[in-house]
Amino acid sequence: MVHYRTPGNFFVYLPDPKYYPHHRQYTGGYDTHVHMIETQYSQLNRKVQRLLERVEHIERYLGIKP
Repeated sequence: MVHYRTPGNFFVYLPDPKYYPHHRQYTGGYDTHVHMIETQYSQLNRKVQRLLERVEHIERYLGIKP
C-alpha cells in the first residue's frame, strides 16, 4: 500500500493496485452508496407493509374497521 504525507502531516493512502476500480467498496457486497440505500429502502418498505397488514388484522379483530 502506498501512502504519502499531506501538508498537515496526515497519511493519505492511495487505492491498492490489486483491486480494480469496480471492486465492491462497501461491506455487504454493495457496489455503490445508491445500491446500499436502495436495498435499505426496500427492506424498510417490506417492514412497513408487514406492520400495516398486522394493524389491519388487529383492527378487524377488535371490530374497529369494517
